[in-house]
Amino acid sequence: MVARDIVKRLAEARLKMNRHAEARRSFREFLFNHPTSPRVPDAHLGIALTYFMPEPRNDQELTLGVKALEDFLR
Repeated sequence: MVARDIVKRLAEARLKMNRHAEARRSFREFLFNHPTSPRVPDAHLGIALTYFMPEPRNDQELTLGVKALEDFLR
């Protein structure tokens, strides 16, 4: 397993443990360190999930979640 996979798996584990802010930081770390990885779309989707998409709790989470989903679609 390579470092990029470890960071991504850590982010996914944090998300499953409902540690959304920590998961978001890990997904962003992955994107910063591995911008050309084929797993970039997965990280953007993970970020959207940290904003409780598709059912965000407030307007700010909706805005940020939609942005992450737009990044996922690129």
